[in-house]
Amino acid sequence: MWMKLLQIGFNRKCAFFARLGVLFRLHMVENGNRNVADYRQVYPVLYRTLTGYGMPENPKEFSGDLVRLGPIHIQRRALHEVFMSALRAEYYDVAIRHLCYILQVYYDYMDRETSDRMLEELAKLVASRDVQHQLSQHISLPQHGLVIPPIQMMRFPKLEKFAVCPLPEHLATTIIRPKLHSDVFIYSPFQCESAPKVTWVQDCACEVAISVINCLPCELSVSNLALLSEGCAFEPIPMRLILPSESGRLIITGYSCEILGVRNVCKLRDLPDRVRSKRFLSSMFDIEILPALPVLELKTSLSRAPISEDDIEPTAEITVYSGQTFEHSVSLVNTSETVAIRNVNLVIRQPKVRGGPCMIEIASTEYVEDNDIIQLRRIEPLERKQIKFRIFGIDPSAMAEDDSQKERNSETEISACDAPSIEETHDRIPFTGRLLTCEFIFHYRADFDGSNGEQYERKCRLPLAVSIVPAVTVAAWHVLPGDGPTTRYVVVDVTNNTEWDAELTYGKDRVIDVQPKEFCRVPLLCKCCSEVASNAFQEAASRASHMMQMQEMERLRQILERHVSWHLDIRWSISSSNLSGSVPVGPLLSSVSLLKQLVVPVISVQASVNGIPFLTDDEVTIGIGEIIELSLSLITPTNDTRSFNGLIQLQCYRDLQNGSFLESNENMIVLNTESVPFRVVQQEEAAEIAVISPADTLSIENDYAPLAASNFSNESVKPVMIRETFHADFQLLFCCEGAHKIRPLITLNDESSKIAPDELFCCALSFNVITKVS
Repeated sequence: MWMKLLQIGFNRKCAFFARLGVLFRLHMVENGNRNVADYRQVYPVLYRTLTGYGMPENPKEFSGDLVRLGPIHIQRRALHEVFMSALRAEYYDVAIRHLCYILQVYYDYMDRETSDRMLEELAKLVASRDVQHQLSQHISLPQHGLVIPPIQMMRFPKLEKFAVCPLPEHLATTIIRPKLHSDVFIYSPFQCESAPKVTWVQDCACEVAISVINCLPCELSVSNLALLSEGCAFEPIPMRLILPSESGRLIITGYSCEILGVRNVCKLRDLPDRVRSKRFLSSMFDIEILPALPVLELKTSLSRAPISEDDIEPTAEITVYSGQTFEHSVSLVNTSETVAIRNVNLVIRQPKVRGGPCMIEIASTEYVEDNDIIQLRRIEPLERKQIKFRIFGIDPSAMAEDDSQKERNSETEISACDAPSIEETHDRIPFTGRLLTCEFIFHYRADFDGSNGEQYERKCRLPLAVSIVPAVTVAAWHVLPGDGPTTRYVVVDVTNNTEWDAELTYGKDRVIDVQPKEFCRVPLLCKCCSEVASNAFQEAASRASHMMQMQEMERLRQILERHVSWHLDIRWSISSSNLSGSVPVGPLLSSVSLLKQLVVPVISVQASVNGIPFLTDDEVTIGIGEIIELSLSLITPTNDTRSFNGLIQLQCYRDLQNGSFLESNENMIVLNTESVPFRVVQQEEAAEIAVISPADTLSIENDYAPLAASNFSNESVKPVMIRETFHADFQLLFCCEGAHKIRPLITLNDESSKIAPDELFCCALSFNVITKVS
């Protein structure tokens, strides 16, 4: 009957009548004693009925919902009959295969009791076998003409993620391929950026990360989990891969493991579509295996400790007081025994400062520096090279100016006609907190090329955490006239932030003691810079773009910083704690408004009284009615080509010492002329009175001064001369006693070149007029 139904294509009815025939066959056995031969006779008939119910021989051929094939309980019953007939026919490997089939396909449709019973049955069958069952092998029954296909138990455990892990950062390799002349870059906004391919290196430990879910209500033991691959040979070790000394291409196609007592092999291409559609899982992984590469190991004189569990490269740590300088070293060791390192490029990432020294500076001068990149030519196998560097404690309190600082600035203002320029706001060092971090990044290449000219580059890092404790720092600053037209006093207010008495040394061995938590004022005499014209910053502000303006401003600022930094040398020492250092003056050197006042102005007035040069801190004592010979000289630099003319007059006033002034021109009588016309034209014949050479040499004592190589062009710097271009003589007397001040007043005509007020410098002359001169 079932044969006729099969011939006309009624597969389900054919399967039903075949099962019914098997039932009759088993019940017709004499005495009801069914033996192994009986079940071996009916097993192939029952096995062939599975296709009648739409169930394929291989579970991976299932697609869609099982309900579409018919009632689930009928499918399970048919499969269970096949399993029981194989078991009673003593086809134990076949029975195990059918039982794994049921668990893989129909586990979600079972109740807890049924699934537990089948798992127990599987455990008994597996334990009764001397040889481990291999689910990936075919089972042949030649006496019945049957071949039982392999199955993949992807449900136990259920794979959710399968990802190839790249090498750690210090072992990861960048392949630098040679550029071809035919390469043309065409930009398209619709092009998609391809994810970088994972590359492994031979003789390096590599990993594959997987995420699995246990669907069973009990503990599931998964052992000997290993990868399946094609291509170059490798040694799969559970949880880790050790590549042998062979390069090429490696294709990972699946994985194998031992679960529930059987050996299971799964292919990635056979995973369900819902899993393979996820971006972190594909049908296979094609990995390029690179040849063995050298590894650069870093050793430093600083103590190192990991910050986190995943920190492969421990962080070096150090604590310094602001202004202290320490020298340390880092050693580079090529751990490879056969491969040399061709080039090593060092880049230092650290908090950027707008002025003053950097926190990290390289002290080794034998290495090549190119655009802030330090290069080492070659490191042979097992060779060690050392790089020395300095750590300078920058000022950690200079990042912001609080209200108390502004109040202190307002209280220290000097109310005078020659009042200082007080810095209310200035550029600040951009860092957060007092724990600053930086790192040394080494990029190095192996000393060989690939078959197509590729170069293999790796990088390693040395993180550095610097804890800076405030010591003696800058609180405020002012600029006052110096002892001549080309000098200025930079008055610096410094604060002792420590708990001990500090001793300050500045100038020519001048010493000041500062109490804890107190501040003092330090005057520093600085020579004006003649390399920058007085109107250079105005011209920079008129550049075409903001970027050009900022670049030119920074270029001028660095020239002035190079000139001024060695003048601002203040040393501090604390004998009770055996500490010493220098006051970090980065906030001063980052202030453009301060540095602009240290440029030689276009017009400076130099005065002499009765033939004696007048200094800014002098006070001339004269009697009432005594005739004074006052000579004024206009001094101009040769780097300014502007011409101008106007009048020179004298203005007399009294300083009331309360921030206000009282004009007193009636107390002064000019005997010859009250105003003198002048005209200044830049001429080479003018008499030279001083020559200022470029400040290319720095103070040896100032170890934190910037390098003198910051000349921003390859052109040689022309010497700038300061010369006298006009001279005027006045005869005057005072008709009233008291303290008087005279300021030269320069008035320019309209046809003169435009000159800003800060480009003129003339200090007031102080006179003490008395009734009787002894």
